[in-house]
Amino acid sequence: MIFYIDLDTDDYIEYGSRTEAGFLSAENHGTNFFEESKANARSLIYEEDRGRFLEAMEKEKLQEEIRKNGTFITQYRLLINGVPTYVNMKATCGKEDSRHLIIGINSIDAQMKDRAAALHAREERKTYMRLSALVGNLIVLYFVDPETERFTEFSATRDFDELGIAKQGDAFFRTTRENGRWTVHPEDYEMFCSLVTLENVLHAIDQDGMFSYDYRLMRGGLPTYVRLRAARIEENGKSMLIIGLLDEDAQIRREQEFAHDLSEAKRMATVDALTGVKNKHAYQQWEERINAKILSGEQEPFAVAVCDINNMKTVNDRYGHKEGDACIRQACSRICRVFDHSPVFRIGGDEFVVLLAGEDYARREELLEEINELPEDLSSIRAGETISTGMVRYRKDRHASLSAVFEEADQEMYRKKESMKAMLDSD
Repeated sequence: MIFYIDLDTDDYIEYGSRTEAGFLSAENHGTNFFEESKANARSLIYEEDRGRFLEAMEKEKLQEEIRKNGTFITQYRLLINGVPTYVNMKATCGKEDSRHLIIGINSIDAQMKDRAAALHAREERKTYMRLSALVGNLIVLYFVDPETERFTEFSATRDFDELGIAKQGDAFFRTTRENGRWTVHPEDYEMFCSLVTLENVLHAIDQDGMFSYDYRLMRGGLPTYVRLRAARIEENGKSMLIIGLLDEDAQIRREQEFAHDLSEAKRMATVDALTGVKNKHAYQQWEERINAKILSGEQEPFAVAVCDINNMKTVNDRYGHKEGDACIRQACSRICRVFDHSPVFRIGGDEFVVLLAGEDYARREELLEEINELPEDLSSIRAGETISTGMVRYRKDRHASLSAVFEEADQEMYRKKESMKAMLDSD
């Protein structure tokens, strides 16, 4: 969702979140944005993140952060149906309009939970990691005084020397952000500036014993995955930060490949192998989500279309299953073309379900007529070439679940199939 806030009056416009069907809900207007945000935090923000969120939503502090860095980025957990869900909040002002604040909030739940799972798997390695915190493929090492941010570079590889970064100086974190404009990959720069701060580093060390962050460093014009690690040491009775940059390109790319393979495996578990649309398992997942929204009263208008290919048994019996598969793929292409903005599921051999919302829902009668259309020359129709479709829209006073809508649509489909059969037979 996106908020557009007048900083003089605190009036705001809210543009709703994107729905599963892919459409934005209508905009809402309101007043006292910052006060409302703090009030809503009690019920909408996960308790462990609430204090940090309230601190971030102090108007003057937020404006100061944006003045200093251009943007402000933070992550926290929203309570959605009582479940903590990670989101990313980014706040900025227009380049030529400092009066208005733009805040965008998007879900990063899957990424954060995948990362949490990976961190949990590494928990047993924490003792080893602390003892060997900065051992590895070291690129550069810094000693930083956390009180003054005065820093000294202990060592560096030759290619890092070529980046032209000072061997010592003041204001380590500010200097690091400035250097990052040409040393950090452009796509990682904003997050780098947001996370690599003295406050974040010290907080992570106090909580976990170490600060660790992965990003891409530009070396020789090519992006290389590196891991920035920071820990505390005692030197002559004084607390110091030791910050190292390690080359983890090969390891991180292996982790990404594994994550991609895992994600692909999960995706394939919900994809129909023959047609490439969603399968019955995916439909069951959508059914659970829709039923939950129906139960909570939050479900938006939708309709269910049940599509069945005519005379598929004849095709298989006469021409074989290879030809039958070709008919199924062809019919699926037509269904996807007609219901262009709706998810399509293959739930049986020659049976498909479409969930219509947004634009397709508004045009549902027109689309139903199009999918059921027959050619003028009925004698030229081949077996497996036509589709019978029944459609029913969800009604709160009539349907307690998605299956109730489906059952009615399925009955409509069979009635349509009988009428088509009579029409074709009479010809």
